[in-house]
Amino acid sequence: MKTIFAGLLVVLFASHVPAKDRDSNNCSRPAVRTCQSCCGQAKCCPGNPCCIPEAPIDIDSLTPEAQSKALYEKKQARLIFNVPEDAYVWLGHQKMEACGAKREYLVQVNEQDAVYKYDFKVDVVRGGRVYYKKSSMNILRAGAIITVNVQSPPVAEGEIPAIVVEVVPVMPGDKAGGSDMGDGDPEVDDDGNTAE
Repeated sequence: MKTIFAGLLVVLFASHVPAKDRDSNNCSRPAVRTCQSCCGQAKCCPGNPCCIPEAPIDIDSLTPEAQSKALYEKKQARLIFNVPEDAYVWLGHQKMEACGAKREYLVQVNEQDAVYKYDFKVDVVRGGRVYYKKSSMNILRAGAIITVNVQSPPVAEGEIPAIVVEVVPVMPGDKAGGSDMGDGDPEVDDDGNTAE
């Protein structure tokens, strides 16, 4: 890990070396995906091997519906945790190593059309002690995109903190990546009749 990290630092450092400090005739450094000066040239131009444009992204593939459909095909669900920066997230019995206020996890499921119960836990340190809240969701399935919002404001030492967990389905997950969130209301046709 240290070797990879050190290599990354070298690449990042090399990409920020001013053009006047580089050998303008040497393009043997790793390609940097940028349109800043490269190998002594003032701008990227066709045929410059140092400046490679990134592949274009289809904007429609970024919609929740498209992401849900792609997750369904891979038998995965996405969990998005919005938590206090100092919180620890446990999925099942495994402590996750990601940090920050927003954390995303992909969960593999066995069957695309099955709905699973999924347990998780959130730890926070308040007033010098570790407190946790266990929760579960009964809506996990292939293609689902689920946001879990956790709030636990700081408290004075000796006070009992509050840990509030809210599970919000963004996309339910299904074959089509549909957006019907299943509110439980019956379908009503144009004449006001309910489907049975």
